[in-house]
Amino acid sequence: SNPLLAQDTRTQAPHEYFPIDRIYSEWKLSDFARRGIECQTCHMPRIPGKAASFEFLPVRHDLAQHSFLGGNYWVPQILPMFWNYEERELDALIAGRNRTIDFLRTSAKLNIVQNPKAGSPIVFRVYNRTGHKFPSGDPESRRAWLHVEFLDAKGRVIGESGRYDFDTATLIEDPQAKIYRVKLAENGTPTFHMIRANQVVSDNRIPPQGFRRSRFEQFNIAPVGANYRDGQFWDDTAYNLPPGTVKVRATLYFQVMTREYVEFLRDSNTTDNWGQQLYQAWLASDKAPPIAIATAVFPPDKNRPTRPTNLQGQSPSSYRVVLNWNTSTDDDKVVYYEIWRRAPHETRFRKVGTTFAAETTYTDAGLHPDTEYQYYVRAVDTSGNASISSNTITVRTQQ
Repeated sequence: SNPLLAQDTRTQAPHEYFPIDRIYSEWKLSDFARRGIECQTCHMPRIPGKAASFEFLPVRHDLAQHSFLGGNYWVPQILPMFWNYEERELDALIAGRNRTIDFLRTSAKLNIVQNPKAGSPIVFRVYNRTGHKFPSGDPESRRAWLHVEFLDAKGRVIGESGRYDFDTATLIEDPQAKIYRVKLAENGTPTFHMIRANQVVSDNRIPPQGFRRSRFEQFNIAPVGANYRDGQFWDDTAYNLPPGTVKVRATLYFQVMTREYVEFLRDSNTTDNWGQQLYQAWLASDKAPPIAIATAVFPPDKNRPTRPTNLQGQSPSSYRVVLNWNTSTDDDKVVYYEIWRRAPHETRFRKVGTTFAAETTYTDAGLHPDTEYQYYVRAVDTSGNASISSNTITVRTQQ
């Protein structure tokens, strides 16, 4: 909340001020809070391990992971551009980013709730699976959107909505584009300046389970320009199919730093060169591309991707393993690969991460020195089909 925009800070509660970022209030008013599901439940998940690095300590299976999972996959990537980290610190940044990428893919679900028929559209539904709005966090820079592609019998894209140009970092805002975000203004003029903003022009982010408009209005966090009913934690979007369409593919993207916002930070910083440095880091990190967190295809693809082959691994440090493998193919499209690992104290493999996109390399970090780890990977396609597991390998970290 912004105390500068309070009518009287002596008599008003903070939730009555103009909102800046109200994730706690969103959670407090959701079903998650009523069911006793706390922030720590999701953001500090339980994992097996030792409470400290002493050999005689027992392995526990309910340790709260102190990685404080969130949605920012970009900052851990660019921090080494500004500071000389030690090897173990770099490993921690890599591990944190890996967990964030995997965590984001649990934040929303994408379904088809109406199949296209003669003269009727296809309808996609985005479910919010978080305990707050989706997307949440910095209202200036974060957004999520649907990219919908219409393909003909030859697999050619004959129409699309919500296309993102990765070369220019530009989201094409066509008339049908569904973009979940906040738009702020200062006295009616659009602005990215969160402290000077005094008006929410629009906020169509999806509310959490248990949403009640009257309660959200009391806390100044009700949707603006979007008509969510009480209890609604999803959003539907209908698309008409161009003639000749035989397949429809939808991808729900999330982005933590937009080109427009990083340019605003660069241009607004006139006292030193930190704005320009941040902009250069953005350029050097592929312009903070969005991540695909959910996909859906019509008609559904029941065939799994081909098995990833030739999985190999090496350990360049005491706390890191680098994996690489051969590409899988699919009837439609491979979205990402799952990484499965078994540590010496574990009786079974568990999924420890997913690749950012369909790249065929992965760095597993935050490991223990001189320790053997077993791995295999699986490809996942746009229908959620997982391939047969790759070959299993064993890699020992350096001493």
